This record gives sequence, structure tokens and C-alpha cells, in this order.
Amino acid sequence: MSPASVTWKDLGRWVKKSEKGIAILAPCMRPKGTRNAPKEEAAVEREETGDRGERRRFAPLFFKVVYVFDVSQTEGKPLPEFEVPSLTGEANEALFDQVMQMTRTQGLEVGFESRPQPRPGY
Repeated sequence: MSPASVTWKDLGRWVKKSEKGIAILAPCMRPKGTRNAPKEEAAVEREETGDRGERRRFAPLFFKVVYVFDVSQTEGKPLPEFEVPSLTGEANEALFDQVMQMTRTQGLEVGFESRPQPRPGY
């Protein structure tokens, strides 16, 4: 079972009575096996970006409204807990450099400035 297909029921939880779902936009991708862009689209992309085809974008075909529920809207068994380690050292630096390079190639601007501490509850 893929992580995307896990439901509250699979986790031993259920949505509380009278809870309303949260509407989100979910991307609708090409069916599996057809994920590569057609040759014409790939050629245009390479021409526009100078890309030699090493990387392909998997853009959604469209978005649709789906409804999800937050954990606070559910009850049942406690959720499993797991530790998420922080990246440190050279691996972290290399990853950061790759992300910064990717943002530059996408024409995005990244800034680093101090932000005031958010108020509790925001």
C-alpha cells in the first residue's frame, strides 16, 4: 500500500460525526505508463530551457476538489510516532546547494531575512 492510499480507517481511526471535510485542490496526473511528456512537448521544453532531456517535469493535467480531514477531526487509536532526523554535515550542504541551483534555473528568487516570531495559534 502506498503512503498516498493510507486512510484514517487503515490507521484505526474514523472521522467524528458531523465533521466537515476540508476542500483542497488535488493534482490529476497522467495515467501510469504515460508519464513522459509527448515528444513535441519535450522538444519545446528543451528548446525553452536548454535542457537536454535529463530532467522531465511531471505537470498535472488538471486539478480537482477533494475533501480531507485533519487528525483533530478524527478519533480512535493513537497515530504511530516516528523520529524524523535532521540533515547535517556535507549531505545537508550538498542538498541545499542543489535546491538553490534548482530555484535559480526556475527563475525563482530566494531571500534570507529574519522574521518576527509568529504569535501563538498562527
